Amino acid sequence: MKKIYLFICVFMTGMASFAQTVSNAGMETWRTGTSGAVVAKTIQAPAGWFGTDSLVIAMGQALLLDIKMSPQLFREDTIVHNGAHSAKVMTKYQDTLRYLQGTLTNAMPSFSLPSTISFNGGTPVTLKITTVSAYVAYFPGFDSATHLRGKDTGTFSVNAYAHKHGADTLIGSGFVFIPPSDTFIQITANIVYTDTVDSVGLVRIFFTSSGGATNNLDSSTLYVDDVSMTGVPEPVPPPVIDHTLVRNISMNELVKVYPNPANGTLYFDGPQNAGLNCKLFSVNGQVVLTKALTGNDALDISTLPAGFYIYAITDMDGNIMQRGKVAVN
Repeated sequence: MKKIYLFICVFMTGMASFAQTVSNAGMETWRTGTSGAVVAKTIQAPAGWFGTDSLVIAMGQALLLDIKMSPQLFREDTIVHNGAHSAKVMTKYQDTLRYLQGTLTNAMPSFSLPSTISFNGGTPVTLKITTVSAYVAYFPGFDSATHLRGKDTGTFSVNAYAHKHGADTLIGSGFVFIPPSDTFIQITANIVYTDTVDSVGLVRIFFTSSGGATNNLDSSTLYVDDVSMTGVPEPVPPPVIDHTLVRNISMNELVKVYPNPANGTLYFDGPQNAGLNCKLFSVNGQVVLTKALTGNDALDISTLPAGFYIYAITDMDGNIMQRGKVAVN
């Protein structure tokens, strides 16, 4: 009976979701700058986040000779979900571009001719992200024809990328319309993967103040606060062995790591342990223990919480020779 209970506990631990940190998730830290070579305009953005208004202003002045372009992302100090600040994103009439949606993203925007905005970077992750959530409040802009609040909605999208063939490749995405709400509500984008083999390395998050209606409405306003992510551990692939690095060590001579599940002590057996190192990672990618291997060694894991951990055994140059997953009771 005890063994059955242990199996159930280990199985449930493997199925559990874990939180993945989002930088400046509460929009508490901000930075200020300027954009525009003709008329410099003050722009704001949360640390680790970006808007597209800096590009709109700079390119508007440079290419369209338009100095009326204005910021669309602001620090909000009154309408907040938690803490002292939230992000305020607005749709604005940008003259030649007309009603342009505001954007808040964790990826850095860049501009290329003729008129394309692309994004780079994002939040690095160690889990396979399954959900991204945020607290939002949304106020649609006024319809110029009816002079009433329109049917505009905001959008919330998430893209997950794997690094393949030297480039970030989209392997999963999620999308949610943001409905009108006078108070903060939590919205969640569930990520659907088209590639279940490659590991997620990067997540890009996008909020826009319009995009869910036929027409963008002037002054549609979105407030964003407290962004969070959850995910599950990536499947551990079989060890990838570079035989030029292991110096003719055959497969049956690699380090044996046992027991699994482990309780209190993890053992390492192998004729070539000397000069190797072992790192033990939590499922969210944090190094929890390290061990220099000098023979048949033991690692005290009695202080670790129960759950799954990933180990990587490297040589003196940091090359991974072996990796795997171990359950700690």
